[in-house]
Amino acid sequence: MDEIIWMEATGAFRHLRRAGLKIGVADTLIAATALNYGLPVVTEKSGHFGRLPGLTVLAY
Repeated sequence: MDEIIWMEATGAFRHLRRAGLKIGVADTLIAATALNYGLPVVTEKSGHFGRLPGLTVLAY
């Protein structure tokens, strides 16, 4: 974790909160890390992570 990822996670959390959507803190940090490194998130919760703009989500 570094400051950039924390800032990304904070922005994602605020975006979701304003939209009335929530995901857990851990999932927010996972999403922020993926966004920071330009990586997709591979998950069973594709709808869950799909709430974040710019995040590539691959369902399995």
